[in-house]
Parts: sequence; C-alpha cells; structure tokens
Amino acid sequence: MLQANIADDSARDSVMLRTTYKSPSSVHLFGFSVDDADLFRTIPPVIDPTVIRTQIDLQGWSIESLSPNTTQVTLVEQSDPRGWSNKSSIPQVMMTTLAGIGEFSIKHGAPPVATRLGGAKALSSRYDVEKETFRYEYQSAEARRSNSSSTATAFPLPVAVRNPEPSDSEASSLKSIEARRLLTTIDCEIRCDADKWASTFVVVVDPPQFSISALRRHRLSTAGGGLWLTIEHDPASLGDEKVVVTVKRGVSAPGAKTIVTCNGHKVKIDYEEMSETDAHLLKKQRRSRPTRAPLDQPPALGTLRKRQSTMDISIAAPPEPAIPPPLTTTYSRLATPLARWYSVAAESTRAAIIPMATPSPALVAGSSPIDAAVRSLAQLARMHADRDGESTDPFGWQPVSERDGLKIEKKLVSHVSESFPVYRAGRIIEGFTAEEVSAAVSSLRKDECYDKPLRLESYGHGISTSQVTAYTTFPFRARNMLVATVVARAPDGPPLTPSVHPSTSLSTIFHASTSSFDSSSIGFDSAKYNPLVLPNGNIVLEGWILETIDPYSHEQYAIPSTRCMFVGATDYSGNIPLSVNNVLNTSLPRSILAVESMLKTKGPPCRAQTPNMSIMMPDTTAAGPWALEGSDADKSGVDERIEEDDYSLTVTVSPSSSGDKGNGGLMPTLRHNESKLSVNSTRSTIIDLGEDIRRGRRDLVVCEVYIGHGMIKSGADISVRGVALPVALHSSKTSESIMSYNLPQQQLDLPFNISIIALAPSVLQSASLDPSAVARHLLRITLPTSEYEAPITDPLTGKSAPAPRPRWYLDLLNDGAVVQLKLKTRKHGSEAKYMLGDNTVMVEDERKVRSFKGVESRLPQLVK
Repeated sequence: MLQANIADDSARDSVMLRTTYKSPSSVHLFGFSVDDADLFRTIPPVIDPTVIRTQIDLQGWSIESLSPNTTQVTLVEQSDPRGWSNKSSIPQVMMTTLAGIGEFSIKHGAPPVATRLGGAKALSSRYDVEKETFRYEYQSAEARRSNSSSTATAFPLPVAVRNPEPSDSEASSLKSIEARRLLTTIDCEIRCDADKWASTFVVVVDPPQFSISALRRHRLSTAGGGLWLTIEHDPASLGDEKVVVTVKRGVSAPGAKTIVTCNGHKVKIDYEEMSETDAHLLKKQRRSRPTRAPLDQPPALGTLRKRQSTMDISIAAPPEPAIPPPLTTTYSRLATPLARWYSVAAESTRAAIIPMATPSPALVAGSSPIDAAVRSLAQLARMHADRDGESTDPFGWQPVSERDGLKIEKKLVSHVSESFPVYRAGRIIEGFTAEEVSAAVSSLRKDECYDKPLRLESYGHGISTSQVTAYTTFPFRARNMLVATVVARAPDGPPLTPSVHPSTSLSTIFHASTSSFDSSSIGFDSAKYNPLVLPNGNIVLEGWILETIDPYSHEQYAIPSTRCMFVGATDYSGNIPLSVNNVLNTSLPRSILAVESMLKTKGPPCRAQTPNMSIMMPDTTAAGPWALEGSDADKSGVDERIEEDDYSLTVTVSPSSSGDKGNGGLMPTLRHNESKLSVNSTRSTIIDLGEDIRRGRRDLVVCEVYIGHGMIKSGADISVRGVALPVALHSSKTSESIMSYNLPQQQLDLPFNISIIALAPSVLQSASLDPSAVARHLLRITLPTSEYEAPITDPLTGKSAPAPRPRWYLDLLNDGAVVQLKLKTRKHGSEAKYMLGDNTVMVEDERKVRSFKGVESRLPQLVK
C-alpha cells in the first residue's frame, strides 16, 4: 500500500502490508512497512529526492460498536518518520486524523464500500472524494469459485423460482423447480449510506450484470444499516473479462426516497421494516464496553479447552512443522516470522474449530423423520419433568441475558447434546389459551431467525417434515435445515375446580422439532428445495411447552393465560466457530416475543377442532417403529396450514371399510405388523357409526374449525372441494401411496352443508371479568348421511327403512374421499361476512341451533 504523508520539512510516503479481521461487531486493521522487492515486486522505488520513506513498525485501527449509534475508533501507531523530523509530531497527526474521520462521517456519511466478493479476485478499489465516485474492479477467479464460494450475504436474498410446466400437484412442481440463480456465480456486495451520503445512486456495471438486488435496512438495524447492493455475473459468459462497478451520487432533494438505477434501469428496493418501538429502544440502548480478545483465538477457546477432555472426539496430534535450514537471502528475514505466526494461528484455529466437526447427537443412519421427532419429544418431556429439581441442582441453568422482560438461560443437557448448550426462556402470555398459542406457534411464518418454512411431507395428526432456511450473521451464509415436527398433548390433568365438570382440565401442549434424521429417507432431491446450495445445519432440539394457567390459582394473571417455555439448541456447523454458534442460539428464545406480538396484534389464528391435528404423548421409554392407536376411523386430519391471511385443512373421509383399501393420510404410513391398531386398520367401524347415527340421527361431520380473530373481523372467503381418495392417490407421479398437496381437478359432487356457529364463552372465558369481549365462531362442514342410515317409518305402510342411498354416498362408502377446506381473509374495505362462492353464510347462535352438540374427536396416541 502506498500512502502520502506530508510533514513540515519534506514529504513522506510509506509502503505497508495490511491485513483485516472482521467480526459481527468490530473491524481491526493492522499493517507494517515492507521493503523487500523480491516478495513484493510492485513496490514503487523512491525517485523524488525530496520524498522520504517512513518506516512503520506497527499501525492498527480498531473499530468497535458500543451501541447501535455509537462506534469507538482506536488508532495505534509506532513509526519512524526519519529525516530531520522527530517522533513528537506523531501524536498530533494521529489526533488530527481521528478528528477528521469523525467529522467527515457525521457530516457527509460513509462512502460506498465493497463488503464481499465471491468467485473473483479484486483488482482495485478507489473512492474519488472530489467526484464523489466509488470505482471497484474485479476479475473472475476459478480457484475461488465453488458451489459454496459465496461465504455469506449481509442479508437473506429472496429465492426466485419458476415452474416451466403448469401442474396441479405441488409435489410435481417441487421436483420441477429451477432456480434463476446459478449454482456458481460471481457476486459482489456493496454497502451504501442511504441516510447521509446520498439518497439517489447511479450504478454502472460493465459488462452488464446477470442480476442485481437491493435491500434497504434501518440505520439502527443490528444486521447493518444502509443500502446493500448485490451484483451477480455468470462466470461462463464473463470469461476473463474485467468487471468495473461504478457508484455515483445522483441528484436528489432532501428527504427524497431512495432511488437506485443500474445501467439506466431502475432497481427495485426491498425494505426491512423496523417498528418505531424497536427503533426507540435501539436509540436508548446503553453502551457496552467492547470485549478484548486475541483476534486469532475465539473468545470461547478457554472453555473449549476445559471441555475438550469430556468430549467424545478423537483428535490426532499435528505433526511438528519442519524447520527449514537458515538461508542467507532476504526472503528469510520475512518468511521466518510469517511461518511462526501462521503455525500459532493454525494451532489456535484447529483447537477452536475441531469441536464443531462432529455434531451432537450424531445423525442416525436410516432414521426416519417420525423416529427423530418422537425422540425430540421424549427429550422435551424429560426437560419438562426435570424442572421440579432445578432448585437443588448445582449445575443448573445459567443466566445469559435479560432484555424486554425475557430472561434467557442456558445449560449443557447431557441427554440432548454434549457439545451444544440448550437455551431456554419462559414467559406468561395473558389473554390466550394454550390451544390458541399452539396455533400461533404452528403457523408458517418468517421471523428474525428463520425464513418461512416449506412443507415437504405431512403424515397427519400434526406430524410433518419441512425445509427451513436459518439466518446467520455476517460473514457466514445462511443454513439449509430439514426439520421433523410433532405436536403432542399431555394426558388430561385434574379439573380446574371440583365444581367444574371432570372433562374440563388444564391443557399442556408440546411442540418438538429436530433435524437429527437421515435426509435420504424423505426421498427428495436437495437441488429442488435448496437451489442456492446453502450449507446444511442441524436443529439438535427446538421445542415449545405450553400450559394453560389455572384461573383459580393464587397467581394474578388475566383469564385465560398460558405459561410458555421455549428451548432450543442448533448446530449451524460448517465454518462457524462455537462462540458464534452460541451467539446465534441466544436469539432463538426471542421467538416467544414474536408469537406474543402476533397474538396481541392480529389475534389467534384459525385452528382445527376436529379432526385432531395432534397426538397423545407417547411412552417416552419406547422406541419405534410407531403406529397410531385410537384415531377416528371415519376421518383423519392429513395436513393443516396456518398462514397470515390463509388457512387450509385437508381431511380424508372413509365412513366404511374403505379404510382397508387405501391410506387415509399422506405416506409414508405409521404402520407395522406388531401394532395394536395401525393407521390402515382393517377393523370396520360401520357398525359403531350406524349405532351412533340411529341414536342421534346426526350427519357425518367432516371437520370443525375455530375461525381466527382476523377473519371474524374482516370476513372470509370459504372454499370446499372433495376428490375421490383413489384419484388423489394416483395423481402423484412419484408413488401410488403418496398424495399431492394440490388435489387434482376431478371433483366429487358432494352436498356439503356449511354452517358457522357463534359459540358461547368457554369455561376459561366465563371466569374472566368480560366474557363477551372475544367472539368465537366455529365453522362446521357436514354431509347429510343420517337420512340414508337411520330408518324412516312410512305412514301408509307402517314399514321402517332408510332412504335409498344416492350415487355420491355410494362412492363415498366404497372409495372414500379427500376434502380440502380453504379460508382466505377478505380484503380491507370489503363487507365483513363469510362468502361461499356467491352465497353468504349466515352466523347462527349456538343456543338457537337445533340439537347442537360439539363433536368429541378422539386423540390418537403413538404406540410401539
């Protein structure tokens, strides 16, 4: 590096070798003078006799973040200006330099800077202060390009996918997805100050880019404020051609919106939202003193070395480096200290990274997602049971942080992982039951830690497999994770009070998720659900424990209220050190705040009442294979999707012995020969169903859904369709026993009866001070089957016989059907009502509905 340094008597210059260390909250730059032309052939000689070359023994910049709006800059220098100048002027020059940097940043903002370059080598980077132009040049480098050459993005990029062939099957469309982004691209990321430096940016890329994206973050964002530009090129078409990126300040008025043009075309800008409350909290956040730690040694290295003896990891001792014989050339003066420094850094890095090589627990070969989900459920239940002895445990939960009223703790739980601590946090969510909080937890949403999940498989009864993208921190890439999830309920506890009916009891719901299963067992091509070829991560355990608080207890909470506990341990694997992995895990329990905010701003979402989309807690000591016992034989919940404005429920209906002809849920099934009662049970329930109908003359209830608060206020569009079960099973191109999420077009003409019932307040709402504040609507779908099963007496002949069965009912008895319900919130400005096509569905009062009685749906249990 060539620097011009003007002194009082003669001009000064210096040639330095610099290196940079970056972390999420700090940047360190160090440099020293070099004069060996054999190693650095581009060192310019001193031609002007009036210029004196300065000897810099050490110069370092330390830039550390103390708070979102405060940065501490430290300059360290030891140099010899040589000539007639003495070293007394150096402190004054350093103070002037620091003062100039701060004044320039506050007044003019930060100029553009390249923050990342993947698959290429940088040629030059220059900012012209007078012309206010940033110029960056780079060239393709095949040695630096691979499927994972882009180490990180400062913000998560949206995945643009397309389906070239229209298809009704989501499974088939998933296998035909093609990503627009190439697997091996050359990408350059540039950060611009859109708050002070400029609001209009003129970008010129030569040759033209393959794609460009822009993201605007709030200036106080913890992920890095400003405007982030990502420019990508196709290496095949670029070849050895040099890329020149120029960023200029455009003409803009004060207070104008951010505008970006690239090669004359306007670029769409994505905005990362931040509420005024969060911005105010970040402004008022206290300054924290920076942590001093060796840059070649992670902060947790001492802890790792203490714990290394207890870890089941065999590390071979590295061979002693061979000491070369002393050389008399000028190369030895620089090579020897560099080799020594490299050996020390490599040894420290090896000690910090090797414990990350083997995730714990290790993935079980051939393990299915269901087995892994049940194992995680057993771990979660054990942690729930161990809470009674926490007060006497000397190695209990250690506090990590406490912010926004959320206390986060950690502990190394041996039966979960020997390497990664489990983080947890608890909170009381007032005004909502455990079932309502469970529906919010199950919703497919995006938060600060994960992108919106992609549902891959659903086995019914709340057991599913999904793909999720986990965000990391700069400079690491996001992680691709396959997650198996199960929702379970604990057995009924004691009633709320002796005066209440014994069937009313407190609810305890478990949500358990893990990635500790063999990914090849799901049979999906990773190129389809992971087109960006993100590194794989592993969710060791992630779980929710939701308990409805007894309204008659001494605790002064709103009625109803739910005690929520979140536990999580994630292995981001790859090149992420354990210290950074623990920092990322610290933010996982903050999902409780996101769920609470969602419930209080939008209300509880829709949720299924029948069929049950959960299972009874199995025996934690048993092992697979598993089967379901006690499930409803006439209907089975296959898939439930809860989204922001949409809700869908898929149910299989088999009111006769058709259950032995085809599977009523999505495959792979939960069936084995030793099961007490498998999903594909051959035991007919037509006799029990007929007796029930004869006694009560009740129609066949397909499903019942509690309508979400947002749809109650704005109304909803209702869509119901039915497809024959054999047609739905044969529509998939992969297997005859696997059903696609998107049903085929061949519909059954089923006479659905749809009613919406305004329910009376529940037991918990009745105990509150204002039971009428929250309205509850129940959507019920039935089929008129009672008149074809219950005998009808002819007044003329006196004979009793059921009515003749129509064609649709015979098809339903013989083949079964798949029914899909979809609800969509009506747009703002529309009338708040429920629409079924062009017809309005009126809301009926529960007390006025003739012979209304809630349907008791049996809760299935996993058994060995």
